[in-house]
Amino acid sequence: MIGRMFHVDPQLSYWTVLACYSAPLEHRNVVAQEIGVRQKEKAAAREAATSRCLERRRRVGRRWERLVKDRRAMVSAVYQQLLCLQWCR
Repeated sequence: MIGRMFHVDPQLSYWTVLACYSAPLEHRNVVAQEIGVRQKEKAAAREAATSRCLERRRRVGRRWERLVKDRRAMVSAVYQQLLCLQWCR
């Protein structure tokens, strides 16, 4: 109902709508739009930060996988040398 009266975005929180009501009558729609824009900007920034964090985790994961593969290869090579030395005796 409030959204229909003042064109308030239905995604806005109770406190945001309350802030719109505390504004003077002629500014309520403007305040609601500004708050909606700010909330969308915050959501976009949060999403960008999340994607950066996930990308960083992927890079670290790939680096860790390479280290594990290198270590496995090294251990395998050492093991092969030990077997060869033992067999050569």
